[in-house]
Amino acid sequence: RLVLDEKNRHQAEKGMTFLFRLGFENLELESKVKDSRSKKYSLLLQDTVIVGESGAEIATVSLAKKLTKCSWNVSDEPIEDEKKAEKKKPEINTADILAKLGGNKTRKVSESEEAEIRKRFEERNSILAQESIKRQRQLIGQGDGEAEGDRVVTQTSGYRGPEDFPFKTTSSQLHVDEDKMTVIVPIHGLAVPFHISVVKNVTKQEQNGVSIIRINFITPGIGITVNNAGKLMYLRELSYRSQDLTNLGLIHKQISDMKKHHSQSENYQRAQAELVPQEPLRLNPNRGPILQNVRIYPNLQARGKKTEGNLEAHINGFRFTVKKAPSPDLRQVDFLYRNIQHAFFQPSNKSSTIILLHFRLINPIMVGKTSTKDLQFYVEYMDEGESLMENRKRNAWDRDEVEDESRHKQMIAELDAQFKKFADKVHDLLPAQNPADPDGDKIWDWDIPYQELEFQGNPKNTMVELYPTTSCIVHLATKPVCIIDLDRVDVAHYERIQAGNRNFDLVFVYKDFLLADSKIQEGVAWFRIHTIDTKYYEQVREVLQKSKIPQFSGAMPLKWNDVLKQYKKNFDDITADGGWECILGQNDDDEDDEENQEEDDESFAASDDDSDDDASSEDDSDESDLSEYSENSSDAGSDEELSSEGMDSDEAEAWAENEDRKKKERDLEKLKGKRDRGGSDSDDDRPRKKAAPPSGKFGKSSAPPPKKPSGGKHMPPPKGRR
Repeated sequence: RLVLDEKNRHQAEKGMTFLFRLGFENLELESKVKDSRSKKYSLLLQDTVIVGESGAEIATVSLAKKLTKCSWNVSDEPIEDEKKAEKKKPEINTADILAKLGGNKTRKVSESEEAEIRKRFEERNSILAQESIKRQRQLIGQGDGEAEGDRVVTQTSGYRGPEDFPFKTTSSQLHVDEDKMTVIVPIHGLAVPFHISVVKNVTKQEQNGVSIIRINFITPGIGITVNNAGKLMYLRELSYRSQDLTNLGLIHKQISDMKKHHSQSENYQRAQAELVPQEPLRLNPNRGPILQNVRIYPNLQARGKKTEGNLEAHINGFRFTVKKAPSPDLRQVDFLYRNIQHAFFQPSNKSSTIILLHFRLINPIMVGKTSTKDLQFYVEYMDEGESLMENRKRNAWDRDEVEDESRHKQMIAELDAQFKKFADKVHDLLPAQNPADPDGDKIWDWDIPYQELEFQGNPKNTMVELYPTTSCIVHLATKPVCIIDLDRVDVAHYERIQAGNRNFDLVFVYKDFLLADSKIQEGVAWFRIHTIDTKYYEQVREVLQKSKIPQFSGAMPLKWNDVLKQYKKNFDDITADGGWECILGQNDDDEDDEENQEEDDESFAASDDDSDDDASSEDDSDESDLSEYSENSSDAGSDEELSSEGMDSDEAEAWAENEDRKKKERDLEKLKGKRDRGGSDSDDDRPRKKAAPPSGKFGKSSAPPPKKPSGGKHMPPPKGRR
């Protein structure tokens, strides 16, 4: 170290760089401070100077002069630094987020309030649908016009002529040339070569001691393009059989292995062609933020062995250094800050056993021999499985068990703190989005999944926990990961929304489906989440509307490949009629018809109930009254006495007395007739069995019998009935 004082004998020359430091100590503040330790302080000023031709040049002239950018406070107590860091980067207030999204509704909502909320939702949804049409008109027709994903087959043979054939080739045997990646087969006594790229697959069967091998070839069709397809004839398959089981078994294995190696080579070349050149990583000479002993996904080692290493943040990107790398080309993985589209930090939670940092890249990079857009660095803080035999020996009240649990919770908290500290330091290193404003927003911010807004769904054949973030819906704990970028979504559609269903599906349609080079298929133009519980419906709907996404619902799933193709084909007519509203929205006339139908059904059900009540009341009438009414139904005198306007109470009582008198007279006449025929008194005194009512609901008459009032008297028929 060179000290510039009166004893210095060194001469400054051109090109030398000096770091000047000027220190002050035991300085006192003039203002009154309660803490005596904070009253005295020290101050260190430093700058960098370069010796030039005309004099000294200050190297920090072009750097920011803001006090917060060129000054640091050093305290004797580390707790104050932690408090300062927390003050600088406050935690996300999830309670406010839940209040905005409606996730913490506790009071009951009245019908009028619910109708008002539904009305406001429909108004906002209609506005978002109109804004979606404006975006669609800007996107339609963009792109180079060539859809990606079609397989192009150009090479059909590995030889230029018959002179290139291997010497072992015969016109009656199958031969596999691994050097030229070609299969030579006999056809009508001629040896015909086929490159492995035109072979679709090969199968082998054994029947009755005979081995049969079938070679299937690629032919022009869906997803496959062959040059000059209209001018050539193509073989679909060739079959050969032999009694030598060993020979055809060896041929089958050679062709299968050669097809596998060729597919891997094609995938690697295709991945290399998709790579975008990037600037080299600029290393930080000083040790920057580092996260030690983390694992990487996708894995760099074969056979499921997890790769562990250190993640370091440098000047313009990250570098992951592998511990015990299997080969020199797998020693490290570099990726830049500006190539990151989304960065997620997921702390520990109850649904997973890992803490992770996940990066979704803009352009893919090579990780080993695979091309990927997703990089994840994680640490496992709990084993996936536990031994039941060991759990049987444990005691929940054992002091050792309590201490182990306490240490485990402390370890998880320390891991969360390490990941968060690393994320905060990385955020400080990020370049500004606008180079002219160094103190402005960064090129990206860390995104944290909201655990309070969790809902379960099936995005890829497995029920998982999905978490909304500020710009995405993600599931990161298990592989493959699911990341739905809400900024790319054009419309959301709820399927199977009807009474009685316990779950529903949610479909996201991406804006890119209107591009000329877009491919209409699931996972590219649209994405579906299956089997979401209906209890999450309102929560998901509020989250998506906060993201300004138009939403519609329907009772049946749609064939989205056909829908998007027709939308793209008839774009002008559909957008003129309202865009997604004319396809997915409900018609008002249909709703009115449904309401009228429901009213008709209700009235029909009510009439049925009334008829049932009448039938039951009629069936419960007294049998004696029914028989008497049937016997006397032919009596015209009683019917003529009934008035269409009914009778008052006095007339009804008189009518009842008259009926009783007439009944007694008829009984006496019947008794006299029996005695005249020689009947005995004992037989007449026995109670007679009542006659069964005649056929018909009420016998010979269609009206019900009158009921007896209290006191044994008959009541007249109802008013106006005969």
